[in-house]
Amino acid sequence: MDIKVDNKIKVIGHKNPDTDSICSVLAYTNLKNKLGGGEYEACRAGEVSAETQYVLDRFKVEAPAPCYNVSSKVEDLDVAEAPGIPPMASLREAWNAMRDSGLSTQPVTDDEGKLVGVVTLNDLSKGNMDALDAYVLSREKTPVKNIAAVLEGEIVTGNADEILTRGKVLVGAGTPEAFENNLLEGDIVMVANRVDAQVAALNMGVKVLIVCLGAEVSKSVAELGEAKNCVIIKTKFDTYAAARLIIQAVPVKNLMTPADKVRSFTPDTPVTEVKETMDATRHIHFPVLDENGKYIGLISRRNLEVKNCDKLILVDHQETTQCVDGIEDAKIMEVVDHHKIGDIQTNDPIYFRCEPVGCSATIVTSLYEEKGVEIDPTTAGLLLSALLSDTLLFRSPTCTDRDVETGKKLAEIAGVDPEELAEHMFEAGENLEGKTAEDICYQDFKLFEHGSVRFGVGQASFMSEANMKKAEDMLLEYLPKTLEKDGTSMVFFMLTSVKDQSSRMLYAGADAEKTLEAGFDAKASDDSEPGILLPGVVSRKKQLIPNILGVLDK
Repeated sequence: MDIKVDNKIKVIGHKNPDTDSICSVLAYTNLKNKLGGGEYEACRAGEVSAETQYVLDRFKVEAPAPCYNVSSKVEDLDVAEAPGIPPMASLREAWNAMRDSGLSTQPVTDDEGKLVGVVTLNDLSKGNMDALDAYVLSREKTPVKNIAAVLEGEIVTGNADEILTRGKVLVGAGTPEAFENNLLEGDIVMVANRVDAQVAALNMGVKVLIVCLGAEVSKSVAELGEAKNCVIIKTKFDTYAAARLIIQAVPVKNLMTPADKVRSFTPDTPVTEVKETMDATRHIHFPVLDENGKYIGLISRRNLEVKNCDKLILVDHQETTQCVDGIEDAKIMEVVDHHKIGDIQTNDPIYFRCEPVGCSATIVTSLYEEKGVEIDPTTAGLLLSALLSDTLLFRSPTCTDRDVETGKKLAEIAGVDPEELAEHMFEAGENLEGKTAEDICYQDFKLFEHGSVRFGVGQASFMSEANMKKAEDMLLEYLPKTLEKDGTSMVFFMLTSVKDQSSRMLYAGADAEKTLEAGFDAKASDDSEPGILLPGVVSRKKQLIPNILGVLDK
């Protein structure tokens, strides 16, 4: 099978992507493709939020391609091409195929190329142990052409496709008299160059007469064979060698393991699953089949080195808990981010751009300027939207002077009013119509690991008090369910009021409440006001996460 060829480098944001994650990915992909040196594809590791969809619709831009898993698959491996043989092929043909491929397993396929079974060297050795069974050829319903092939012989008379169903194999002793007590009608007889022995065997009703030593078959013997409906095969081998070889004419279908008892994989099977299967079995080679069951090739433990893993540029994140699934199998080429340094590790040095600004879009804008690439109005609109979202219209404590200046430049290029754009974005984002509690929880949700503690933090921003209250009611019952789902010990959710510049913290988990109380010197509200109100706290990155980590460190 040809190795999957995909030279595109995926530019991708974090799971549960926000507007910055999507828009910065689109803008940076555009920049990379303009600079050349490769082909880049914008991707997303989650669904597009309502806020982000408003931005995409407004600036008439398609969302990045979905990419939820970059785990290495069988299609990324070097699959051995071992052509299949038909079920009626001889053991000799199977051996020759294995010898040519250097593999110890031979696939058996039908006329449509679908796998019907596999035969191994161990199967062939067992088949050869039947050499003393004189009836093995008829019992295994062997085609005449198989016998001719293994004996490298010529069919003088008879039908090559005829299947033997009775009779034993007998080596002629050289005289007609020797047949009288041993030869039965339908037998398979090997004789030398004595015409009288050949004629005697034919007259006694043999089904297959094998003339050895390369002896010519006389016209009279051939005519008698035709009259007796006997197959006559001429071979160069002597009777001893022919007797040794003829057992290898048995069809492989009688020794193979049927396809329904063979563990096979598809090109989409994750390599991790392949390794687990191989570790649990003694088999060496495993077939690879396409979605229609057609045989493609074989893989073994020595083929498990990935030849063509996905190449990624991470934008707006660099913590493994936030990365696309299967990140451990991918090759990270670059990182462009504005968060704290995470736990990403690479085998080679990479381009790493991480700056203390309020939004990844600010960094991407700087990269356009540094590379001397003009920002078009559409790209400017995307970058500005990302900035407005991440900085809450420049009101977040994460916002820097550089973010504000960048926003002004982008607004001018895009020809939009930041206040008007932000208002419509936030209205679209907080619209809860048709949304479930799960939708609200995971529209902007990140997982974090600190030592042995794994926790999740979600956030939603609201202009409307009524919408925020509705989201609160839906999340209170749902948040505890996320603990088991995400394997976390604590979960926090920020219901952020853009107007009041505050967040009401909802939470679940045994230590969540005391962690917030210790981190912000605050107290939980009474039953009429669930959660903890944190005035002035609107940034997950700069205000919430550092305080939580500080408590965990203690």
